[in-house]
Amino acid sequence: MEWLDDALEYISGRIARRGELHGDGRRPLTFGDLKAKSVHFAAMTTCLSDGAPYSLPFRNKRFAFRRDALGRVLPKHVVKAMVDSGEPLSEGIWSLPAEEDTPVLFAVRLSLSFPLLFSAVPLVTRDFTRKDEPERQQPRDAWFSDGGLCANLPIHFFDALIPTRPTIALTLEPKLHRAERFVVGGANLHGVALRPMDTPGHFASALLDVMQEWRDELQCQLPGYRDRVTRIRLDKGEGGLNLDMREDQMEALMSIGHKAGEAVATQFDWEGHRWTRYLAAMDQVSRLLGTLEAREQDIGHLLSTASEMSTRKRSKRWVDIARVSTTELIELSKKWGLADNNQSVRFRFENRAPRPLASLRPSPSPMDVADAEPGAGLDPIEQDSTE
Repeated sequence: MEWLDDALEYISGRIARRGELHGDGRRPLTFGDLKAKSVHFAAMTTCLSDGAPYSLPFRNKRFAFRRDALGRVLPKHVVKAMVDSGEPLSEGIWSLPAEEDTPVLFAVRLSLSFPLLFSAVPLVTRDFTRKDEPERQQPRDAWFSDGGLCANLPIHFFDALIPTRPTIALTLEPKLHRAERFVVGGANLHGVALRPMDTPGHFASALLDVMQEWRDELQCQLPGYRDRVTRIRLDKGEGGLNLDMREDQMEALMSIGHKAGEAVATQFDWEGHRWTRYLAAMDQVSRLLGTLEAREQDIGHLLSTASEMSTRKRSKRWVDIARVSTTELIELSKKWGLADNNQSVRFRFENRAPRPLASLRPSPSPMDVADAEPGAGLDPIEQDSTE
């Protein structure tokens, strides 16, 4: 990993030239260093042991590390910094550093664990599904692999319903029959080219890609997303598992990347993008309000029995406030879109919303998977009330 450490130090400007790193006593680049320069970095990793994606840096204390295990995949000075910043938990096991003290190389290595090319990385956690307390408290290995297994194009990082800044993505795909080496944003309207299925290899490759990337592909077709995605098309022998690429091939591919970046910088329509996101957001809000209005009686029943629920009980004060707030929201939904107080004509955002329509539904965020801890997120209204 020295080559990757060298690359990160060079990109961050901490060294003037590649290959200038010296000694094992230096302090590694951390998330705190990036934050001090107003750089917000995030990465994705996949825990094979619990089958869930996680964003990096970790935002809870669920995981710890074994010094000897990390020493096999990270440079000595990075492991030492993590030991110095963490707390010893038991023999050979330390807590992970706080977010600002987490080395960037640690996060990149957890994210960059492509199966067969890079070994998976073991961290340590506890299994609270075990029946006996001693079993629950026993440290167990949790193996982390490539973040692309769950999200190969995590464009949702740093995103918002109405964005204040653009999030741009570059993705790689086979060139196939198309002449263009890259296509910017809005030109993705025609969708994805059909792949050949001439050989068992083509079929197996398509199976793996669909399992891994179906969600990314659907998201990249949505208005407000497709215009932010630039597709760089690879010829045979480029990218992926082609580890023996010639230097001239690598330079040509980097040149295409530079041209794609310049095209994005000059062609991206920021105001048009925000307008599209507004239209899509209002369509989703409109449909959500319509659902609340249609379920008014059901919601009223739930609130009337909230203090008797077998789980997640709420105090009378909480219920009273929730009933008023919910009633106001439903009343708003009844007036939503009425044109000039004309009760027979309702303006509907979805009638002319950008297509394809998006679905507004509860979806777990990789940032929050398994992040809930006892006592977290307590409601101040509940804390101040009596049941």
